[in-house]
Amino acid sequence: STDTKELVQVMNDMLYGSESSSKALSVRIMGALDVDETLRGSSDTYCVCEVEGKPGARVETTRVRDAGESMWNSEQTLNMYSPGDDLVFSLWGGDGSGKDDLLGRAVLPSAQFEGGNSIFDDVLDLESNDLESRARLKVRIAPAPLTRPISRASSKGSCGGRDGGSKASGGGGKEGGSL
Repeated sequence: STDTKELVQVMNDMLYGSESSSKALSVRIMGALDVDETLRGSSDTYCVCEVEGKPGARVETTRVRDAGESMWNSEQTLNMYSPGDDLVFSLWGGDGSGKDDLLGRAVLPSAQFEGGNSIFDDVLDLESNDLESRARLKVRIAPAPLTRPISRASSKGSCGGRDGGSKASGGGGKEGGSL
């Protein structure tokens, strides 16, 4: 019926986002290159990807030591992304004794990974106060895979078999693996 279709659409929009609402992106931060000139003694580096002005729209890699070429191969889901939002990548370093230092920053315009260019897989040049810095960041941005939306068949009130009808697959980020 029409009421059932509308209810299913509302539930899908709430769970997975509507066309006009926020979406999720798969953010893979593979590594930082040519960092050693910018480190100035820092021994641990990590990278942050965020949408400025949206505190919940942020992912961060783990810290790695000896960061001449930091390799994270970290893939995470960035939630609360809205079409048109630019992504800001920041490379940080520190020795664990206090405040970390910003080693470089790059802004990836949304036009680079939206629409016809739905996947961005490239190297970003990081801007820094150090004029000699040539640090770069290898990243991959793609739409996050969605879990299966509610279908009309599953909205008929039946819970299914002996297992309670739950056949949900485990979601989440990818651990290790390759693209």
